Amino acid sequence: MVTQLPDALHDLGICTMSGLSLSQAFERTSQGIAQPLKDEFARVSYDLQTGKSAEEAMDALTKRIPVEEMEYLAVVLTVQRKTGGSLKSLLDRSADAVRASSELRRTLSVQTAQARLSATIVTVLPLGILAIVTCTSPGYLDPFFSSMLGWVLFGTAIALEALGLLAIRRILGLRSSL
Repeated sequence: MVTQLPDALHDLGICTMSGLSLSQAFERTSQGIAQPLKDEFARVSYDLQTGKSAEEAMDALTKRIPVEEMEYLAVVLTVQRKTGGSLKSLLDRSADAVRASSELRRTLSVQTAQARLSATIVTVLPLGILAIVTCTSPGYLDPFFSSMLGWVLFGTAIALEALGLLAIRRILGLRSSL
């Protein structure tokens, strides 16, 4: 939906510049865009035609679609209605801002992909090495696990592994598990 918004805002600006009212502009724009934004813009047009103020219609839109970009659009339209000015230029700047925001999200996603992969490798690699050593040389790690010092070192390694993973997740701001 956010990817549709810049083009929809551009179309909305063209409609208002050509002399259409805000409700007519939303209706005309809804006819030229795909789902799911089509129904939402048609609903805003309907709300405006049935007597709701632009502020009420936009508040209803932001409640139905709780996305920052929609809230931004609602604020822009509300402020423009109260202060005046060129709606077309505001909508064009809003479209540019939404495009820039989307591009920034994509760029951040790409740039953090390497760090996410590194976090996965750092998590799995020690366990993989332990499994390989255990399979290729069955008695090799017996002295390590037969002493208390070996178990303490093993526990410390696991704790440091977990701390490293948590640090990477915190740096990346990941919410899902790696």
